[in-house]
Amino acid sequence: MTEAGPAAGTSVSRAGGQLRIAPDPALAATARLFAAAIARDAGIGEDRIDDLKLAVTETCAAAIDAASEAIEIEAVASGDGVFVRVRADGIGRDGSAPDAPIGRLELVRALFDDTITEPDLVGFTVPRN
Repeated sequence: MTEAGPAAGTSVSRAGGQLRIAPDPALAATARLFAAAIARDAGIGEDRIDDLKLAVTETCAAAIDAASEAIEIEAVASGDGVFVRVRADGIGRDGSAPDAPIGRLELVRALFDDTITEPDLVGFTVPRN
């Protein structure tokens, strides 16, 4: 991974890539563009790319809400589409606390049926349509 700053770095190949950003709302745009570029390269249609960008925005916002120290986004192309995995401390809390970020992830689940939510990980597949 090439470091681009204290909490930022990227690694990209033809099949996918990884991005590490600080939990800063301004960097969510970078995460959206990163995931969209990989999806576009993998042949995902623009309508699904719009859904992907919305899901990445909400997932990054959940990580920021959870006061994560860093957000790691990985996007990997496969025959089924593009699998996106976002890792950050507390991103997938169960929602028992009033300020828990789980509400943001409901939108991601509505967009992508296979959404995985764990305490420090959210993942979903953007299908090739």
